[in-house]
Amino acid sequence: MRNTSEPDVAARFAAGLTRAFGRPLPPALRHEAQRSLLNVLGLAAGAAGDPGCDAILAAAADLGAHGEIAVLGRSERTDEHFAALVTGFAAHVDDFDDTHLFTVIHPGAATLGVLVALSPQRNTDADTALRAFAIGCEAQLRLGVAISPEHYDRGWHITGTCGVAGAAVAAALLLGLDEGGVARAIRSSASMALGQREAFGTMTKAFHAGKAPANGIDAARLAARELDGPPRALEAPGGFADAFSTRADWQPMLDAIGERWELAANTYK
Repeated sequence: MRNTSEPDVAARFAAGLTRAFGRPLPPALRHEAQRSLLNVLGLAAGAAGDPGCDAILAAAADLGAHGEIAVLGRSERTDEHFAALVTGFAAHVDDFDDTHLFTVIHPGAATLGVLVALSPQRNTDADTALRAFAIGCEAQLRLGVAISPEHYDRGWHITGTCGVAGAAVAAALLLGLDEGGVARAIRSSASMALGQREAFGTMTKAFHAGKAPANGIDAARLAARELDGPPRALEAPGGFADAFSTRADWQPMLDAIGERWELAANTYK
């Protein structure tokens, strides 16, 4: 029988991630985070003129989405939601962004979307932004490891489904939430995952990578206001793992956070 007094998986995950965020990045991992960040920054700026970016910003204008957040590679400014959406889309649309080979997650796009949308408002310093980027990438990669390879093999686009959790973590950390707030953001983000592999070859594939940071920021902002997801959102029957994979192994996700880094296994095209 399961010990129901044990903290839920999201709470245990949030505790480890928050502790890791509070420490300096190891030098080798800091270098890897910088490489990942530089990679997606260049890709997002380079794809800024893509028709999909035009469509997203046109829809933002149609909806009256006014804001002061600069769009990478363009002259427009928009609000938090659309800044995250267009950034994640642009970073992934050419499919040259960083790739974690075991899970085939592209972790940089969703996490960059959070940084672009939130860092200017928060006046975030470079070190804090880089640590939030690293932890946001690490969160989605560890979640992906827990449900791989079955998740991808069943037809889910893992960059969209796990990306939102990593984005929620990065956003919660940039917003200054404690581990309880980070856990709430993770639990809420579990209901915001999206993306099927049927979309590959279309603009919708990159839309998954754009909605991940947009939804992740929403999850974090709601968590800051005490909104929470369901208890045991990741591990319960009918929860995230049960819906998206045939099995889940939480041990590699939860073990040695801040000591062993999945981000260290990131690769570049």
